[in-house]
Amino acid sequence: MKKEKDFLTCQRIGREFPDREFEIKFEFQQKSLELSHYLALIENAIKGSDRYVIDPVQVRSTMTTHFFSDNDLEYSIFEYENRLMLKKKRHEVLHSELFQVYCNDETFLYDLNAIKSELEKNQVHYMGCMTKKRIKDFLLNTTDGRIYSLAVTICEAYNQFQYQFEIEYNGYISKMEHSDNNENKLVDALILTAKDLFEVIGSDIIPSGDRKFDFVQRSRPNSTGFNKIDILNEIL
Repeated sequence: MKKEKDFLTCQRIGREFPDREFEIKFEFQQKSLELSHYLALIENAIKGSDRYVIDPVQVRSTMTTHFFSDNDLEYSIFEYENRLMLKKKRHEVLHSELFQVYCNDETFLYDLNAIKSELEKNQVHYMGCMTKKRIKDFLLNTTDGRIYSLAVTICEAYNQFQYQFEIEYNGYISKMEHSDNNENKLVDALILTAKDLFEVIGSDIIPSGDRKFDFVQRSRPNSTGFNKIDILNEIL
């Protein structure tokens, strides 16, 4: 397959399982760098690879995210592309030899009345908030045509910080062989790519299973009390 430097502009066939999120998380060992410096560690490690090509778009964002939970679903509400959005997520975790693979079901709500109605349910509890700074670019695996987002995030919640790198399946270009929508194959491809990155990046990162939701729960002071309705009125 010919390498495409601007592969995000190539025609895409699509994305297997568009309502599912497939990602692997890592934690940065060093805690004092800027977002772009962390991303440079990853990009520099892949330079010259015969298998991988980076499209260094370096999309940046900063957002405040509020988390809710009903013990079965994780809810997060934040502004996305200048529009308030509620993400409903149900987690499934697969354990490979090296990594925890998150295979999450996701649905999204944009209507403010529907968001308010969902979060006002008695079984839904407010869990806390965080500020997330993120920079990401995209990676093409030239052997199968799959594209992954490479996201570096620095999150702050209640004066605590989390430094992560996430690789997430994003889709595939038109040169990829016909997909049979086999989830096991997709997960295996993600694991292989994550393993390749882990090997070349080295001791700068370690595999992680720490969700943003877990981080906020862990960071929130036990003495902190929240009035869910007041918070919803402030958000909405």
